[in-house]
Amino acid sequence: MDQRLCFVAACLRADAPMSSLCLRFEISRKTGYKWLSRYRDFGAAGLAHLSSARHTMALAMDPAITDALVELRKQRPTWGPRKLLAHLSMNRPEVDWPAASTIGDFLRREGFAKPRSRRARDPARK
Repeated sequence: MDQRLCFVAACLRADAPMSSLCLRFEISRKTGYKWLSRYRDFGAAGLAHLSSARHTMALAMDPAITDALVELRKQRPTWGPRKLLAHLSMNRPEVDWPAASTIGDFLRREGFAKPRSRRARDPARK
């Protein structure tokens, strides 16, 4: 944050052109303009590091879809994601159902599916 404040102060004093200031502070011009814009909009608080993590889950499933999956899975605990998807899409074709892999991920995440145990392999016969 100190480097950012020093950079903004140098920009506001107009000590040198933006290109040379960015070169001196070892940042890109795009970053320099971003810092300067944030300082003008929010003051010194705008120079704090902002998280680059998403604020929303764009690919989250609709709760109505998850409820339908959970209800059908409780009725048919032995059915896998492909059979669940086929049954749901036949009975309710107007709904845009997620892919079978997404349904499988959801079932694993919610504890409705357990990983299979691996079969023991026979040693090579001679």
